[in-house]
Amino acid sequence: MGTTDHTEREVVDRGVASGELDCPDPAVALHCLHGILNHASIWLRPAADPEGRTREAVVDESMRLFIRA
Repeated sequence: MGTTDHTEREVVDRGVASGELDCPDPAVALHCLHGILNHASIWLRPAADPEGRTREAVVDESMRLFIRA
């Protein structure tokens, strides 16, 4: 596991332990987060989404990986 991966996992584990995050499977959530970050250059382009609806939706759904309402 790389340093960044280790740090991200530690942050998530601490958040789950403290109750700040509700993440049933941190490993799966972190894999999804990495995919989201790797494709951010596609969905963050203003020309592709001039009103920002897709960006907002992706951010909202991404947060659901870690925080349950």
